Amino acid sequence: MFYKKKNPFVFDYCDCCDEVSREYENKKLMGHLVKIETMEIKACSWDENQFSVSVTSTTMIASGYIEAGNFKVEQTTTEDAGHYAEGWPVAINYCFALDKGKPTRLFKMIKYQADDVNHCGAFKQFPDPNKIPTSKTQKAYAKYYSKKK
Repeated sequence: MFYKKKNPFVFDYCDCCDEVSREYENKKLMGHLVKIETMEIKACSWDENQFSVSVTSTTMIASGYIEAGNFKVEQTTTEDAGHYAEGWPVAINYCFALDKGKPTRLFKMIKYQADDVNHCGAFKQFPDPNKIPTSKTQKAYAKYYSKKK
Protein backbone atom coordinates (compact mmCIF):
# COMPACT_ATOMS: atom_id res chain seq x y z
CA MET A 1 0.00 0.00 0.00
CA PHE A 2 2.93 2.31 0.66
CA TYR A 3 4.02 1.87 -2.96
CA LYS A 4 0.65 3.17 -4.21
CA LYS A 5 0.94 6.35 -2.15
CA LYS A 6 4.20 7.24 -3.90
CA ASN A 7 3.13 5.93 -7.32
CA PRO A 8 -0.66 6.13 -7.74
CA PHE A 9 -0.59 6.37 -11.55
CA VAL A 10 -0.34 3.25 -13.69
CA PHE A 11 -0.77 2.53 -17.35
CA ASP A 12 -2.89 -0.60 -17.76
CA TYR A 13 -2.08 -2.17 -21.13
CA CYS A 14 -1.79 -5.78 -22.21
CA ASP A 15 0.78 -5.36 -24.95
CA CYS A 16 0.99 -9.10 -25.71
CA CYS A 17 -2.83 -9.29 -25.94
CA ASP A 18 -2.77 -6.33 -28.32
CA GLU A 19 -0.20 -7.98 -30.57
CA VAL A 20 -2.23 -11.22 -30.74
CA SER A 21 -5.50 -9.37 -31.31
CA ARG A 22 -4.04 -7.29 -34.14
CA GLU A 23 -2.58 -10.39 -35.77
CA TYR A 24 -5.63 -12.63 -35.56
CA GLU A 25 -8.63 -10.28 -35.37
CA ASN A 26 -7.16 -7.09 -36.85
CA LYS A 27 -8.41 -5.26 -33.74
CA LYS A 28 -6.45 -2.82 -31.55
CA LEU A 29 -6.72 -2.91 -27.77
CA MET A 30 -6.73 0.29 -25.72
CA GLY A 31 -4.36 1.17 -22.95
CA HIS A 32 -5.59 3.22 -20.00
CA LEU A 33 -3.79 5.71 -17.80
CA VAL A 34 -5.44 5.50 -14.39
CA LYS A 35 -5.01 6.83 -10.90
CA ILE A 36 -5.50 4.13 -8.29
CA GLU A 37 -7.57 5.61 -5.48
CA THR A 38 -7.99 2.54 -3.24
CA MET A 39 -6.98 -1.10 -3.31
CA GLU A 40 -6.97 -4.17 -1.12
CA ILE A 41 -5.03 -7.40 -0.78
CA LYS A 42 -7.19 -10.46 -1.31
CA ALA A 43 -6.69 -14.21 -1.28
CA CYS A 44 -6.52 -15.55 -4.83
CA SER A 45 -9.58 -17.46 -5.98
CA TRP A 46 -7.46 -20.37 -7.24
CA ASP A 47 -5.24 -20.72 -4.13
CA GLU A 48 -6.08 -19.31 -0.69
CA ASN A 49 -2.37 -19.36 0.22
CA GLN A 50 -1.61 -16.89 -2.56
CA PHE A 51 -2.61 -13.22 -2.60
CA SER A 52 -3.32 -10.56 -5.19
CA VAL A 53 -3.83 -6.84 -5.22
CA SER A 54 -7.29 -5.74 -6.27
CA VAL A 55 -8.02 -2.13 -7.17
CA THR A 56 -11.33 -1.07 -5.65
CA SER A 57 -11.52 2.54 -6.88
CA THR A 58 -9.95 4.14 -9.95
CA THR A 59 -10.04 7.46 -11.75
CA MET A 60 -9.40 7.09 -15.47
CA ILE A 61 -7.28 9.91 -16.87
CA ALA A 62 -6.83 8.92 -20.51
CA SER A 63 -7.34 6.03 -22.90
CA GLY A 64 -5.87 5.35 -26.28
CA TYR A 65 -3.95 3.10 -28.59
CA ILE A 66 -0.25 2.41 -28.79
CA GLU A 67 1.08 3.05 -32.31
CA ALA A 68 4.77 2.41 -33.02
CA GLY A 69 5.39 2.56 -29.26
CA ASN A 70 3.64 5.92 -28.81
CA PHE A 71 0.40 6.55 -26.93
CA LYS A 72 -2.37 8.30 -28.88
CA VAL A 73 -5.23 9.67 -26.76
CA GLU A 74 -8.64 8.43 -27.98
CA GLN A 75 -12.21 8.73 -26.77
CA THR A 76 -13.02 5.96 -24.30
CA THR A 77 -16.09 3.85 -24.98
CA THR A 78 -18.31 2.37 -22.26
CA GLU A 79 -17.04 -1.05 -23.26
CA ASP A 80 -13.42 0.03 -22.75
CA ALA A 81 -14.07 1.78 -19.44
CA GLY A 82 -16.51 -0.74 -17.92
CA HIS A 83 -13.69 -2.81 -16.51
CA TYR A 84 -12.66 0.11 -14.26
CA ALA A 85 -16.11 0.77 -12.78
CA GLU A 86 -15.71 -2.21 -10.46
CA GLY A 87 -12.77 -3.82 -8.72
CA TRP A 88 -10.04 -5.24 -10.93
CA PRO A 89 -6.91 -7.27 -10.18
CA VAL A 90 -3.55 -5.70 -10.89
CA ALA A 91 -1.69 -7.70 -13.53
CA ILE A 92 1.90 -6.84 -12.62
CA ASN A 93 3.21 -7.87 -16.03
CA TYR A 94 0.71 -5.62 -17.87
CA CYS A 95 0.53 -2.63 -15.54
CA PHE A 96 3.26 -0.11 -16.10
CA ALA A 97 4.56 2.59 -13.75
CA LEU A 98 6.87 5.47 -14.48
CA ASP A 99 10.43 4.69 -13.40
CA LYS A 100 13.29 7.08 -14.20
CA GLY A 101 11.19 8.58 -16.98
CA LYS A 102 10.38 5.25 -18.66
CA PRO A 103 7.36 2.91 -18.55
CA THR A 104 8.34 -0.13 -16.49
CA ARG A 105 6.33 -3.26 -15.75
CA LEU A 106 5.28 -3.34 -12.09
CA PHE A 107 6.84 -6.72 -11.43
CA LYS A 108 10.26 -5.25 -12.25
CA MET A 109 9.74 -2.32 -9.91
CA ILE A 110 8.81 -4.43 -6.91
CA LYS A 111 11.52 -7.08 -7.46
CA TYR A 112 9.00 -9.87 -8.07
CA GLN A 113 10.19 -12.97 -9.91
CA ALA A 114 7.92 -13.46 -12.91
CA ASP A 115 8.12 -14.55 -16.50
CA ASP A 116 9.69 -11.75 -18.45
CA VAL A 117 7.39 -10.54 -21.22
CA ASN A 118 9.71 -7.93 -22.72
CA HIS A 119 9.29 -9.50 -26.13
CA CYS A 120 5.85 -7.86 -26.34
CA GLY A 121 5.33 -4.38 -27.77
CA ALA A 122 5.43 -2.13 -24.76
CA PHE A 123 5.28 1.62 -25.24
CA LYS A 124 8.07 4.20 -25.19
CA GLN A 125 6.80 6.81 -22.74
CA PHE A 126 3.95 7.64 -20.44
CA PRO A 127 1.32 10.01 -21.86
CA ASP A 128 2.32 13.67 -21.93
CA PRO A 129 0.12 15.49 -19.37
CA ASN A 130 -0.22 18.43 -21.77
CA LYS A 131 -2.06 16.20 -24.25
CA ILE A 132 -4.67 15.06 -21.74
CA PRO A 133 -7.87 17.03 -21.07
CA THR A 134 -7.47 19.23 -18.00
CA SER A 135 -9.04 18.00 -14.78
CA LYS A 136 -8.14 17.86 -11.10
CA THR A 137 -6.66 14.39 -11.62
CA GLN A 138 -4.76 15.50 -14.73
CA LYS A 139 -3.13 18.25 -12.68
CA ALA A 140 -2.06 15.72 -10.04
CA TYR A 141 -0.72 13.48 -12.83
CA ALA A 142 1.22 16.40 -14.36
CA LYS A 143 2.91 17.03 -10.99
CA TYR A 144 3.73 13.32 -10.59
CA TYR A 145 4.98 13.10 -14.20
CA SER A 146 7.32 16.07 -13.81
CA LYS A 147 8.87 14.56 -10.63
CA LYS A 148 9.45 11.18 -12.29
CA LYS A 149 11.11 12.51 -15.45
